[in-house]
Amino acid sequence: MGAGQIIVFNTKMAKVEATLAGFPGVTGLLYIPELHQLYAGVTRQHQIAVIDTQRLREVARIPAGHFPDGMAYVPGTHELYVSDEMGGEETVIDVVKNTRVASIPAGGEVGNTCYDPNSHLVLVCGQAKNELIAIDPQTRKVVNRYPIHGGKHPHGLFLDANSHLAFIGCDGDEKL
Repeated sequence: MGAGQIIVFNTKMAKVEATLAGFPGVTGLLYIPELHQLYAGVTRQHQIAVIDTQRLREVARIPAGHFPDGMAYVPGTHELYVSDEMGGEETVIDVVKNTRVASIPAGGEVGNTCYDPNSHLVLVCGQAKNELIAIDPQTRKVVNRYPIHGGKHPHGLFLDANSHLAFIGCDGDEKL
């Protein structure tokens, strides 16, 4: 994050393949294999960088709110949902055209984002109101809000789709 670099590591050869520079404040990364593209939140420039992983070159920059962080890909709509942590919204990006197509207000600071293949919803940690927010990617509207009890300021989110469980890391009190 501080170096503004993305390091490409070859796990088969156990070595660094490349170091890509020019991504100040880089946070969340999401690789979409079928597109051969890596998406990176460039927080200091308020953008998402799109990197072609076959050529290891940046192909686009997309405005993504104040502090683009967590990302989730929705295969059915070919859209990327990006949590704008400080801006309190979800930014929606068309990954075919590499353009911002919508912003969905979340009602306050948000944490990470995941796509649930079972419910076909995008789930977002609502840090400001201590909740899990459900968005329907077909309508791009918030369809439910689930209060989180026993934790404060939910940020981290991991879905175990097979077990139908969401694991939420709360950084306000270090609880899961």
